[in-house]
Amino acid sequence: MNRCVISIGILIALVALCVSSLLLLHRRSDRFVEQTQTVAQEFAAAETERALSAYDELLEEWDHFRDIAGVFVDGSKLDSIRKILAGLRPMIEAQHPEVPSEFARIRGLVEDVFREELPDWWHIL
Repeated sequence: MNRCVISIGILIALVALCVSSLLLLHRRSDRFVEQTQTVAQEFAAAETERALSAYDELLEEWDHFRDIAGVFVDGSKLDSIRKILAGLRPMIEAQHPEVPSEFARIRGLVEDVFREELPDWWHIL
């Protein structure tokens, strides 16, 4: 009987860990996406200095997102986001017309990172 109780306890702990990790990843993903939208809005308003300061805040948020997502997600998925972020500062300074599309790409990649962590019912069954 003790083995059964211990097994159920371990199963409940694993399910709780999975659910809490998904919630944490979702919250961090949302914060990061919100920050990218802030930078994109400042860029669209032709406020270069404000866009650059928002970009600096985005890089700080990236560190937090990477720390959390790196625990649950393969690092190669995060590398593509990092590469795009690294090239955005000069593009913002030059008012390059492709900056909004780069932010859209980042948002799509972040959303894909979260979506890939969601369990599928047919995998569970």
